[in-house]
Order: sequence, then structure tokens, then C-alpha cells
Amino acid sequence: MKIEYPMRALFLILLSLHIGVAVFVLQHRGDVRLPPIVNLVIAVILIIYWADRWYTYLADKVYINKASALVLLFAVVVMSISVLHLSGHEFAGTLHWVFYTVHSITLLLLLLFYRTFQRNRLF
Repeated sequence: MKIEYPMRALFLILLSLHIGVAVFVLQHRGDVRLPPIVNLVIAVILIIYWADRWYTYLADKVYINKASALVLLFAVVVMSISVLHLSGHEFAGTLHWVFYTVHSITLLLLLLFYRTFQRNRLF
């Protein structure tokens, strides 16, 4: 099985989740905490994944590239903004929606990338 099929499915599921949460929040204009919770869960999953990967890199004395550091930094920033938003800080709400939109667009672009180009391996 080629790697792009599971990746397409994963990106499609995550993009559907993002769109579904956005539609739910727009329909229920109340105090909905669902988007920060979704972003917090995704950020924690990313941090756990990259921390395990970095530990493997460090154990094997492999150089850590800048792109993986930026992904981890983005996840930490999103996690921090989500925690601030959930704890009641109003300024974090706007920042949170900016990151939510950027993440949704990134998922869409990744889905289009994997639909356009065929890959035999992930890395």
C-alpha cells in the first residue's frame, strides 16, 4: 500500500473535524470551548510525537532539522494559546482563531499535495 492513501485519509479526517467544529461554533454563537479543546488535543499529540522522535534522534546522535523544530514550536504556541483561551483570557480568542484557520488551510494544502503527487515513502 502506498503511503499517500493513509495520509490522505488522515488529512481528510482532520480537515473534516476542523470544518465540523467551525460550523458547530458558528451555529451556536454562545460560549463554545470546542475549538480550543480540539487545537489543544492536536497540539499535545504533535508534541508527544515530536518529543518521541527527537528523543530517538538524540539517542542516535542524528542532527535535528529546522523544519521539525518549527513544527514543535508551532504546536507549543498553539497549546499555550488554547490554554490561555480556556482559562478565560479574551485576547487569546482572536489569536486562537488565526491559528485555527492557518491549521485548517495547512491541512487542505497537505490533502491537495497528497492527492496530486504520489509518494512511496513518508520521509
